[in-house]
Amino acid sequence: MTNVAKQIIISIMEDSLNHMKDNIDKAVSIGARAIEARCDQMYEFKSPGVYSPPLKGLMRHLVSRGHGNITQVITFRSSTQAGGFGGFSLPGAYADDAPQVEQHRKGYVSHALNFARELKGHFIIDFELGEAERIPLVELPVKTLLSYHNNLETPENLVNIYARLKNSKANIIKLVTRAKDYGDSLEMLRVVQEHQESKNPKELIAFCTGSYGSITRVLSPLVGAAYTLACLGNKQTANGQLDFSTTALAMRAARGMGFDNPIKMDVDELADAAKRLNVDAYTLGQN
Repeated sequence: MTNVAKQIIISIMEDSLNHMKDNIDKAVSIGARAIEARCDQMYEFKSPGVYSPPLKGLMRHLVSRGHGNITQVITFRSSTQAGGFGGFSLPGAYADDAPQVEQHRKGYVSHALNFARELKGHFIIDFELGEAERIPLVELPVKTLLSYHNNLETPENLVNIYARLKNSKANIIKLVTRAKDYGDSLEMLRVVQEHQESKNPKELIAFCTGSYGSITRVLSPLVGAAYTLACLGNKQTANGQLDFSTTALAMRAARGMGFDNPIKMDVDELADAAKRLNVDAYTLGQN
């Protein structure tokens, strides 16, 4: 599973620092080679002006558990991008509609970047498309990621959004939309293929959410995406997400079945591939 594991980021979202650390340890124990810490639901990060101790503690934990061999993604996903960093209800936290919330989130992103430079790890710091101008040039092994998420649909201007991402200063770009049918999934895979053929040096993460999009989580790395995302056990961080083991097995099976060039498929053939890999919309039973 080692080679496949390098392309799978286990996304972990928890409500506290201790729970996050526990699940990072579990991910490492099952062979994770890349982990995303989704920090937008953790209560330690929902009080204004408190940045350093919990964030640095989390990032140090990632480095120590990974022994320098695990890619570590730090994400503070905003509510406008299908994340949990939005309205806070804890004492001393910002109100739901307060503009300081976004400023607070961006403060965490900046601190994460500073800590990544300081700590000896392989960190990727997530920025959202609306803050592309804030992305600095960084020295490796720290990388920046510019992401776009649409949890409602796959928009008609998908190619234009991809163009905005690839023209940014980020090292890695991420394009995630919701598939309402297999036609949307096919469009996403075509974007991945276009990126691969363009020889663009940026690494790409691109797939669809929802049960119709699960097949893209399996096939996009085979087409040319650098990574896909999976969950730890049954702890999904997005609709249509498969667990780590299922994703790895399906990727291997897809190669064996000759599904590594899905761009030549039509919608019906893609649906059949999803069914044969047991990741189709009907088997998963969700929208």
